[in-house]
Amino acid sequence: MSALAHSFGALLLAAACAPCTGGELQKAFDAALQTDPSYQAARAELASSLQNLPIARAGLRPSLSLSLTDSKVDGSRTIDNPPFAPVTQTLDYRSPTQSLNLRAPLYNREAAKKIELAQAQEAYALALLRVRQAELADRLAKAWLEALFSDHKLAAARIQLEAAQVQSTVASRRLALGEGTRPEVADAVSAYDTAKVQVAEALSLRELALLALQQMSGFSATSIAPVLPTAPGLTDRPPLPPLSDTLDRLLAQAEVANATLAVRRFAVQAAKTSVERARSGHYPRLDFVASLTQASNESLSTINQSANQQYFGLLFYMPLYSGGAVSAGVTQALADQTRAEAELAAEQQTVVRDVTRLYHMASLGGDRLAALHTTLDAATLNLEAAQKSLTAGLATQLDIAQARRKLAVAAQEQVQGLHDLLLGRLRLHLRTGEEPAAAVQRLEEALAASP
Repeated sequence: MSALAHSFGALLLAAACAPCTGGELQKAFDAALQTDPSYQAARAELASSLQNLPIARAGLRPSLSLSLTDSKVDGSRTIDNPPFAPVTQTLDYRSPTQSLNLRAPLYNREAAKKIELAQAQEAYALALLRVRQAELADRLAKAWLEALFSDHKLAAARIQLEAAQVQSTVASRRLALGEGTRPEVADAVSAYDTAKVQVAEALSLRELALLALQQMSGFSATSIAPVLPTAPGLTDRPPLPPLSDTLDRLLAQAEVANATLAVRRFAVQAAKTSVERARSGHYPRLDFVASLTQASNESLSTINQSANQQYFGLLFYMPLYSGGAVSAGVTQALADQTRAEAELAAEQQTVVRDVTRLYHMASLGGDRLAALHTTLDAATLNLEAAQKSLTAGLATQLDIAQARRKLAVAAQEQVQGLHDLLLGRLRLHLRTGEEPAAAVQRLEEALAASP
């Protein structure tokens, strides 16, 4: 088999025959959990949501306040004293007041529902963080695979460029000798221009993939590049074993464990609690209140007098009419509940479609790679036959260039098929509810395992 065939034969299982990555993908994922800006924003959102419960609980706990005031009065007071002249007195005194107040809720249905709502919001925030973690694993794996296979895609694109250049040169020479046609030259020039664009795109994709890895993990370019393995060997087997679970089992697992569905369910729970909280606006409240007050010179009539007061009792509050605000709040909360339930149903349908699509992709991925490998073998044989025919004088350099181009296209399709299979498997595991760290570990094992 030619050196070119050996070069591209490795694309069937680029990383499976490579040296073990030493857990580098897992290290990158762990680093991304600490540095990726999008995930850090989700963690901050969770930290904020976790404070809703302490805030809500405060509504059912006693409150104690201390009030201290001290004012200085400077003025005068005039007292009418008929039939005598009015009497004017100079006022110059202080009026200190100290008050200690206690309020303890005894019955407050709205505050109790706020606690239930905060608990639902906390569960929602925790589930949402897991969704963001799965999204991070997906983004990281996609960038990792793009960078991992970028050299092979670039090599295939460059071979197509070389073949197109030879085709263009031969077409121009044939036209000059009167043996070719202008359409042949136009086709050759078009193929050459397309190949140049493909090379530029391959370079761009590699650069973008490495940039994404750097941004997510915080690693430098020099620390990322060496951990991406190459694939020096050739294998005829698919990189992953067939799926052990049936589609029905995976759908049932996704219904129970899918993180996005969990978020939607908690959103429905929170919406239902919000309805009950809104309805609590019609309920009365009962508080225990107590106060200890010490005051001096509170008014002009109590100058040079001090008062100490202690009282306690019950404060009953019964809402009668609030302008329709409570009823409108209930209607609004019911509409939000309907929306949350509809979003849950829509997400369930989306999960079923995604899992079904990814299952079929994963199930057929091995067969697709085998078919692509057959195509690669055929392209390799065609190139070898063209080289022998050239030696025998039965073929031209144009035939060789076209055979090399077909081999490069077959290799490019094969590496793309492997990329799609690995990424599809990861996404299938994530959509069926597997923990993101475990899904990343599965991918790394597939990349490091020998056939």
